[in-house]
Amino acid sequence: MSDTSQQARERHLQRIEVYKSFGYDRPAAVCYAVDRLELFEGTVLDVGTGQGLLAIELARRGASVVSIDVNEEEQRVGKLNVDHEGLSQRITFLPLDAQTLPFPDGTFGAVATLDALHHLADGPAVFSEMRRVLEPSGRILLAELTPDGFALVARVHESEGRTGRLYQLRRLPGREYRIRPQRDEKERRRRDPRCDGVPRRVPPCPHIDCWGPVA
Repeated sequence: MSDTSQQARERHLQRIEVYKSFGYDRPAAVCYAVDRLELFEGTVLDVGTGQGLLAIELARRGASVVSIDVNEEEQRVGKLNVDHEGLSQRITFLPLDAQTLPFPDGTFGAVATLDALHHLADGPAVFSEMRRVLEPSGRILLAELTPDGFALVARVHESEGRTGRLYQLRRLPGREYRIRPQRDEKERRRRDPRCDGVPRRVPPCPHIDCWGPVA
């Protein structure tokens, strides 16, 4: 692994502690999300794996995981994290775009994604592929930041001197989803007064949006 990947892993661990200082325990949030997946059979497809927090927790619980992401550098950091946990035999990393998955229909017993929905360029296309590769009796987990969760992330970014667009998940009829970007934290607060005075301590998982079986 490159020095850059190792440094990124170290930053990843540091940021977990930063989030904890703001009241958001990311590993605990991942456990909360995986608890909602409940029982399933077969392999899990982790969509938008990032640096591997969700994949690691699934593998810890005995699942075999295929993790996909378009960002190969993030996946390299994820592999370092997985190797550190001794779970490399349970997790396969593939650099894939979830809009066009190369797997046959009904390949996976579960499909999961964590804090990745706001990055999707074409959410409906990805959801369609998730459904296609899921077994008929499989389960799907969608976990994403709530408005309070996005506000907390913005506070962390602000503490680091970072600015940029804050993304917000919007539910549409028919159980589809859309992402609407906000320009920055100041604009976010102007549009939604509920963000003012967001407490530094929040529930264990401020990012769950929905989960459950797929009909």
